[in-house]
Amino acid sequence: MLEGAFRALERLSNRAFTTRYSPLQYLGQISVLLLLLLAVSGIYMLPFYRINVEKAYDSVDAITMDVVGGLMRSIHRYAADALVLVLLLHGIKTLVERRLLHGRWVVWVSGVVLLGVVMVEGITGYWMVWDQRAQLVATLTTEFLDVLPIFPKPLAMALATDSGVTNLLFFAVVFVHIAQPLFSMAFVLLHFSRFAKTLLLPPRQVSALVVGSVLLLSIVKPAESAPRAELSRALVNVPVDWFYMFPLPLVQKQPLLLWLLLAGAGAILLLLPRLLREEAEVARVDTDSCVGCGLCYEDCPYGAISMEGEVAQVSPERCACCGTCVGSCNFNAIALGETRLESLKHRIAREVRRGRPFVIMCENCLHRKGVEMLRAAGAGVLPLRCLGMVNPSLITAALDAGASRVVLAGCRAGDCRYRLGNLWLEARVAGERAPAFKDRRRDLVSLCWLMPGEENRLLEEVGKEERCTREEKPMLPLAALLVLATLLPLWYLSTSPAYSLMQEDRAMLLFTMSHLGERLVPCREPTVEELRAGNITPCPRERSPVEVVLAIDGRTVLRKSYQPSGLWNDGPSYAYERIEVEPGEHTLEVRIRDSAEGEFRYRLVERVSFERGRVVTLKFEKGRFHLGDG
Repeated sequence: MLEGAFRALERLSNRAFTTRYSPLQYLGQISVLLLLLLAVSGIYMLPFYRINVEKAYDSVDAITMDVVGGLMRSIHRYAADALVLVLLLHGIKTLVERRLLHGRWVVWVSGVVLLGVVMVEGITGYWMVWDQRAQLVATLTTEFLDVLPIFPKPLAMALATDSGVTNLLFFAVVFVHIAQPLFSMAFVLLHFSRFAKTLLLPPRQVSALVVGSVLLLSIVKPAESAPRAELSRALVNVPVDWFYMFPLPLVQKQPLLLWLLLAGAGAILLLLPRLLREEAEVARVDTDSCVGCGLCYEDCPYGAISMEGEVAQVSPERCACCGTCVGSCNFNAIALGETRLESLKHRIAREVRRGRPFVIMCENCLHRKGVEMLRAAGAGVLPLRCLGMVNPSLITAALDAGASRVVLAGCRAGDCRYRLGNLWLEARVAGERAPAFKDRRRDLVSLCWLMPGEENRLLEEVGKEERCTREEKPMLPLAALLVLATLLPLWYLSTSPAYSLMQEDRAMLLFTMSHLGERLVPCREPTVEELRAGNITPCPRERSPVEVVLAIDGRTVLRKSYQPSGLWNDGPSYAYERIEVEPGEHTLEVRIRDSAEGEFRYRLVERVSFERGRVVTLKFEKGRFHLGDG
């Protein structure tokens, strides 16, 4: 289903923009372009930003009010949102086309890691603004991290009151936001290290379309801050960016479930190359036949071939098993499994039907159904792993065997499953790349670029005995419609729908606690004899859990026992609880017991006024209650 939906979208995009300029053919390059936009806009804004909890919001507001600064901020926002969308489509395309197998598993794994880095980068970027959106992100992110039993003190407690948010915390967030791109460069380099002759940026026409779309969004709907963060105010109807904050409902309601989903999905994504592995032999070189011409080295799309002296060598770890090197070699010196140049010629001799067209096709763009349809129509067929395997001598062999013409059917331009196979073949047939096609019967050779689902088109072209090439023209109305359909989600989901941590007509009680429970076993003073003998038994370190009972107007809303922190359960017990309350005056009663069998030693009874949309904080620390506005 996923492949069918993506193929339908691809066909629509190809019709709108033509195959050569369809954005879906350059998703990886568009990602790099968006990263450049993010880098340029971020570097521009950084000198004007103040790493200070009290000045951060005002500095971002000043950047937004400036004409150039506001434009840069908007570009930063929409380029970040578009990057998530493009990376998602890029991952789907890689998956449905199985571009993660064999030596390409490194590309997939590094791409999955980079997606995670981008998500964290976006979340920390919103935190830096310190508006209500940042407050929401900070609150739920710290609560989400607190689910893991690795922090002795809940991180969310630092966000209980405005005074708890320090400049040091802000500096840490900014450091992560700036340092992460530098850290991710290692994975970017690893991602591209498996490619040879890498195209980093899309064609100028596609680049202009992407940059123009981001600019249009930035002008039509400039990025704006939410109201200033105020920890004493409940978070209601906060505009959020759903490209980065889509897990918010699960973070709030089921954080442990989200951790399990993230761990499971991450493990599956990282293991997909292993789970989908195919048995295929890598290319190997016959050193006795190799003349050291270097053509295979020049053509390999993944840099899997090196020249060791006068002989080519294949790196099994990098080989993608595409067979492009087989098509590059005129000397029958490279084999892919049992496939060599001479064995392909023997297959052509068996498959050619005299006086009928002969089709050499890429098995990735035409399925088994296409082969059967062509053979039923009387054409000879040779399916190959990639058209990069086609040496010009194979075309000559088919014509010499009696084929009326040869049709080379492969992936559309820019969409080769193995990156460069169709480009190299096109250049070989045109005589522009060695090994070049020099046969005078070039008018009997047709190039046909297709995609899965276009078997009927190839069948029609072969049946008409005509060239399969046709000039493509963009359909501007359809292209405009597709651009609009892409921009609308970016426009809407960047701030809508709004999100609330609680109902709009409610108030909130935030209870925090940091308290050291009594020792489970009382510590006994050593006797004089024990001191003289040096026979001193150390005091047991383990502490008792701290039990909290909290009631509002006589109704218990919280009863929980909090375990002591520390590896030996000898640290304080911590609590962080958010409780929704009806607005109005209520009697608040809290009882705390810090010993295993003792009574409730600490008790608070207070008449408290809860205002709609406000947060009342109740803190218990060092044996004392502190009640006040957040």
